Amino acid sequence: TLMALMIACSAPAWCAEDIIDVLQRSQQMQLDALTAQEVDPSSAESQVVQRSFDKVLLALNLRQPGVRLIVVRSPLLAVCLMGRVVAANVSLAGLTESERTFILAHELGHIAHRHWAQLGELYKR
Repeated sequence: TLMALMIACSAPAWCAEDIIDVLQRSQQMQLDALTAQEVDPSSAESQVVQRSFDKVLLALNLRQPGVRLIVVRSPLLAVCLMGRVVAANVSLAGLTESERTFILAHELGHIAHRHWAQLGELYKR
C-alpha cells in the first residue's frame, strides 16, 4: 500500500483532472453515444413522446435553459444527462399516456430538483 501511495502522489499534475471535469466528460460521452442512436424527430413515435414531454414540462413550469428531449433506440428506458437533457427510448410511444408521462416526469424531476449540481457537490466532497 505504501508503494501505491507513492505512485499516486508522484503522478504528473496533468493527471490530476478535476472530478467535475471527469463527470462532465463522462456524461457528454453518454450523450454523444445516445445522440448517434436518435430516432428521426419527425417520426410518429418521436412525436408521441415529444408531446408527452412537452405536457410534463409545461405542468412543471420548468424554465431552465437548454432542457430538451432526444428520443433514441437504445437499451435504456430513460435517463437525464448533464442536468438538462432527457434521453428516452422510442418504445415509450407504445405505453399508455399515464405510464409515459410518469417516466418523463421522473427524469424531468431530476432537472427540477437540480440533481446534476447536487451530484457535482457530492463528487467534490
